[in-house]
Amino acid sequence: ALGGNDAASMSGGGGFLVNPNSENAEMAWELLKFMNSKESVTQGAGDTPKITQREDVNAEILDVDPMLKYIAEDVLPVTHYRPGLAQYPQVSVAMQEASEAVVTGTSADDAAADYQSALERIVGDDAVNGG
Repeated sequence: ALGGNDAASMSGGGGFLVNPNSENAEMAWELLKFMNSKESVTQGAGDTPKITQREDVNAEILDVDPMLKYIAEDVLPVTHYRPGLAQYPQVSVAMQEASEAVVTGTSADDAAADYQSALERIVGDDAVNGG
């Protein structure tokens, strides 16, 4: 079990940050605070239920969509995020290829071995757990 859980979810995402070399870092920070305030996020969601970055907003707007409420309350707490590494897009492709191989008839053991070989080529064998 990953992190002591029976289930896990993988997520991507995006975000905003303040450039540490910005001449207007304080102003940029104030903008980020405004953009992520409860009022701004609620208004941005409008009448369309969606999972937001704020739990307090989610608690108010997701009652009309049981699936999104389930994801917000039960899936996101066990979500792990894709690493921000330059090699990750290649790892993602290798993962997709391994999944496709299994779906199209390759044995899981063979697909896993091919995936491990691909990972070793991409990130180096010292960074891959053969477990």
